[in-house]
Amino acid sequence: MSRSGEKADLRVYRTQQALQTALLLLLEKMPFSKITVQTICQKAGVSRATFYMHYQDKYALLRVCLERLWEQANCQPEHSHEEIIRRVVYLTYANAKLFKNILNSGSDQELTRMLSQAMVTDFMEKLKGCKAGVQYPVPEEILARFVSGGMAHLLIWWMMDNCSIPPEEMAERLLALAEHLYPQNERPLEHAE
Repeated sequence: MSRSGEKADLRVYRTQQALQTALLLLLEKMPFSKITVQTICQKAGVSRATFYMHYQDKYALLRVCLERLWEQANCQPEHSHEEIIRRVVYLTYANAKLFKNILNSGSDQELTRMLSQAMVTDFMEKLKGCKAGVQYPVPEEILARFVSGGMAHLLIWWMMDNCSIPPEEMAERLLALAEHLYPQNERPLEHAE
């Protein structure tokens, strides 16, 4: 790649980072519904035309920001379900104010999707591994989506309740719920009854 191509890529990256950072900083202070593209541009130090070169609207930028936060949790399919649940709980706890400002705008669909994303894959793998001799009433994917969606909504309830339950205790409660997905002899040892 030529030097000018590298500079252009770096400028694009820096502009996108500035816009993402601006939105995240604004979400720490105000509801998403009150944030405008103009406000984001002013905070990032870019023009509206530049904003629209990178994002269709503020919702597209929000999706990218939520994905960026999710990446910070570093949840990988190879992590145990215990590790994934703990990381999601602590991600929620660390970003509670920001998430509340998204929720107060009625934009909880993206947040719910983000919170349940890694758990779905993990639960499906665990259910498939436990299937020998176990008959679930629905396919594993449906059960996994049901459980992870429920956990995501519990995390949202917890966050809206100002994280009144300590994060470690919340993680343990979610782990206790997840434990009951597995047959008794397949449950993780540290959480067996």
